[in-house]
Amino acid sequence: DEIEFEPGSIALAPPEAEKVAKLAEALSMRPALALRVPGVVATDADRHALQASRVNAEVEVEIAARGGISKEQLFTEARRDAMEALFTRRFPDESLDGLRAGFVTTTDAGESRFDEPAYVEMMRQRLIEAEAVSNDDLDALARGRASSIIDAVTADTRIDASRVSAGEIGEPARLNEAGWVPLKLEVEASRQAN
Repeated sequence: DEIEFEPGSIALAPPEAEKVAKLAEALSMRPALALRVPGVVATDADRHALQASRVNAEVEVEIAARGGISKEQLFTEARRDAMEALFTRRFPDESLDGLRAGFVTTTDAGESRFDEPAYVEMMRQRLIEAEAVSNDDLDALARGRASSIIDAVTADTRIDASRVSAGEIGEPARLNEAGWVPLKLEVEASRQAN
C-alpha cells in the first residue's frame, strides 16, 4: 500500500487517513503481520513547499507585527507592505524603487500602469528561493510523515504498538501523477507471531 502526502506536509489528507484506517482494520485481523513505515521525501518538491510555507508564515507574522490589516487597507496592500519589508531585510542592497520600475508599463493611452500582483509575486519567489531548508529539515519531514501514519494506525487500540515501527528514510521519491509524495508501506511478519 502507498500513502500519499502533499509536498511539504506531514498531514494525512482525508482519503489517505481513510486508507490508513482500512490498513489498521486489516492489521487488527492479521496479528501475524507487522507494519514498517519508512520516511520519505521528494527532495525538490518538498524543499520548495517548505520554503514557500516558511515565507508565507513570515508574511503573516509581518502583517500581524504591523497591527494586522486596517479597515482602510486591503489585504493585497498589507501583503505587499509585508513582502517589501521582508524583501528589504533579506536583500538590503536592492532598491524597491528599481524593482517597482520593472513592473510599470505604459498603456496605449500613454498612462503608466503598475502590475502590483506580478511585483509582489516576484518578491515572493525571490524570498522563497532564498529561504534555507536543510537536509535535516527534510529528514524531519520524512520522519514526521512516518510518525503521522504510525500514530494513526496505533490509534486503533486493537493493534499492539510494537507491530508498527518506523523504517529508515528511503531514497528520495518522485511525485506521483497527482503531484503528491508517495510513501510505500512495508508489511512483514510480526515478531510477536514468532
